[in-house]
Amino acid sequence: MIDPHKKAPQKIGALPTLPFSIPTQKKFISFTTQDARILKQLKKHLAPEVKKFVELFYQHLLSFSQTRSLLTDLETIARLKKSQTEYFLSLFDGNYSHKYVQVRLQIGQAHERIGLSPVWYLGSYSLYFQFLVPKILATFAKNPNKQKKALLALVKVLLMDMQLAVEAYHSRALEVIKKTNEKLAQLVVQRTGQLKEMEMGYSDLVENSPEMIFSVNQHRQILSMNRTGLVKLGFQSDELKEKKLEDLVPPAYKFRTIEHISQVIQEGYSELETVFLSQTGNEIEVEISSSAMYTPTGEFQRARSFARDVTDRKKLERQLVRWERLATVGSMSAKVAHEIKNPLSALSLNMELLEDEVDGYQNVNTNEAKVLFGSISSELERLTNLTDEYLQFARLPKQAPEPINLKELFPRLIPLLGAELHRRGIKLSLDLAADLPPLEGEKNQLMQVFINLIRNAEEAMPEGGSIFISAQPTDSFLRILVADTGSGIDSQDLPRIFDPFYTTKDTGTGLGLPFVQQVMREMQGKVTCQSERGKGTTFTLYFPLKVGTADD
Repeated sequence: MIDPHKKAPQKIGALPTLPFSIPTQKKFISFTTQDARILKQLKKHLAPEVKKFVELFYQHLLSFSQTRSLLTDLETIARLKKSQTEYFLSLFDGNYSHKYVQVRLQIGQAHERIGLSPVWYLGSYSLYFQFLVPKILATFAKNPNKQKKALLALVKVLLMDMQLAVEAYHSRALEVIKKTNEKLAQLVVQRTGQLKEMEMGYSDLVENSPEMIFSVNQHRQILSMNRTGLVKLGFQSDELKEKKLEDLVPPAYKFRTIEHISQVIQEGYSELETVFLSQTGNEIEVEISSSAMYTPTGEFQRARSFARDVTDRKKLERQLVRWERLATVGSMSAKVAHEIKNPLSALSLNMELLEDEVDGYQNVNTNEAKVLFGSISSELERLTNLTDEYLQFARLPKQAPEPINLKELFPRLIPLLGAELHRRGIKLSLDLAADLPPLEGEKNQLMQVFINLIRNAEEAMPEGGSIFISAQPTDSFLRILVADTGSGIDSQDLPRIFDPFYTTKDTGTGLGLPFVQQVMREMQGKVTCQSERGKGTTFTLYFPLKVGTADD
């Protein structure tokens, strides 16, 4: 009924479908054709009063801030007065058919559209009663029966209007709620999809993290482990859930592991260096960082842990310490060798002089002396060679890189070693790729590398055999194999063959292979060894061809 924004030609959305028919509604409130005739008869008496009522209605709306806020300009006020005039007169048209209902439904929708609560527009019907009842009583003052019928007809038509307005208002509100719910449902689906994507992304991040990520409860029972951890440890997820954290470590580490989780529970965070044992028994050195996770009530729920595999780093740290110690030993050995070399040179010179003097004796049997001189000279030569090897290893000069053509270097090995290999019944074979690229390094040092490897192979084949050298380039490095058919190396000795001074031979310094490894390191390459007792040995040398180093 209050529609300040209603324009005559404007159509306010689709009209709602009523849950009842118009005849049913009329029948329910007992609105009859007689009521319609009575209301029509009233029009000639009440129409002259419409202007006065509309002005009264307008002033009433201005009395309340909620309704006054709708009347913001002259155009709106004029439209209000016009719509109220039409509404007032339509009450007494006597035609309450479909068109009448449509207009009332439009009014109800307008109320909902401008945000006018039913409290206000239903309350405005009070003005109609206050204004019209006295007019009707005055009109039929001499006919009480007609007064009664006219008043009942007015009540019925206004009740019918109120029903229609409320129905339209609620239908429109329900439609808005429905659309809002649909939008909310779409938003929920959208947000759910986004959350699932985020969850999948987070899950993928956790599962494929380079670190082992796991969680345990307050009893240290393993609750979860990411894919990285499962792969490194070699367990299935269900198998791990049957274990406690301390079940993954060697006995010597169990107490510290238990204390680690206790500290997380008490302080919220803890770090630990320990060792995990894989299902196959391999040791994995790890650094663990654990944080406490709590329930909304602040109770400890679980410990979320990140375990970083530091096995390679720890190995490298041990190697660095080892090499520092070896460097110290090498330096000391060089000093000792240097101090020994000078007296050895003096002894050798004096031995030669003494031998010359003995040779000058006449009529004296010097055979026994000559045998002794030969033995002493042999031992002096062996000691001299030994000190030379010590000095060569300890004083390995910094390389001045130069191009090295392997196809020129390998043929030089034949004159140096060929005769000795032939005498021992050892065949040396070369298989060099046609497109061998040049290397960068110190030529004499690299030559000594191959001499050391070939001599090692020679000493492993006292009954003869074969030495096979092949060289093949790849995209990033050159790989050279030096293989023999000798006696091989015991598995317990294999990890130590590159340790300086370590040897299993009766006459050896234990510096040949360390020299090979040191030269390879200088060339930013690496050397590996595969061997099995009775099945020969293969040394593989990797030389970088581009910027970077071979994996250590």
